[in-house]
Amino acid sequence: MSRIVILESAAPAALLVALPHDPVGGDSTTHWWRVIGDRVDAGAGSEWLAFAADVEARPRLIGLAPAALVRLTFSTRPEGAANLRQAATIARMGALEQSLGDAETLHSATVNLEGDPPTMVTAVVANSKMQEWLDWAEGLGVRIDHIVPVAMVLPLGDQWTAATIGSERILGRLGMVLPDEPGLKDALLGASEVPPDELEPDALELALVRIAEAPEPDLRTGRFARRRPIVVEPMRVGVLGLLRRA
Repeated sequence: MSRIVILESAAPAALLVALPHDPVGGDSTTHWWRVIGDRVDAGAGSEWLAFAADVEARPRLIGLAPAALVRLTFSTRPEGAANLRQAATIARMGALEQSLGDAETLHSATVNLEGDPPTMVTAVVANSKMQEWLDWAEGLGVRIDHIVPVAMVLPLGDQWTAATIGSERILGRLGMVLPDEPGLKDALLGASEVPPDELEPDALELALVRIAEAPEPDLRTGRFARRRPIVVEPMRVGVLGLLRRA
């Protein structure tokens, strides 16, 4: 079974929210999970906006992207890669080539899962959907720090596992993750397959804590990376003015 190894750290509070399938419209009602240490509080509504605005807690806001809108591809680490960064670049290029649509209209992010052998997991999403999610959050007065595929809550082992995350039902194992729809499940599993395991509530909470500590693969990177505002001190402005007049 593949897993992400987390180094122990004093991670700040995190607020995870289920990103809407259709963000246009600005409805703030969604499922949310507040992670403080190893404690997970959950709910559904718009109260998460107040948590996000908590100046003292300053939680990192992590969006969970729907499985129906974010495609995951799995690959082994390329033998010719000099390092993990180069391996991730190769994996992203391969995932984009396998995806439907023009590569220029797609955005991707990759994470390396430890295992035997290690596995590169690449998430692919439409640029337009990424922008819609960011605009949705900005319209609500918040900014998303990370965007992670909701499918990353699954253990991604050899056995099929199903889970309900908010209002979305997903099914997956190492190599494939998809929405848990009857037609797709029957086509993949068939009558002879062993029924999928159900992700228990405790396992789901542990997965959410893991994502809060290491939000990967993070789609809030590259062209959609969060930009730090440039702050210029008043004294520096005065000095620059004097230099310009000199």
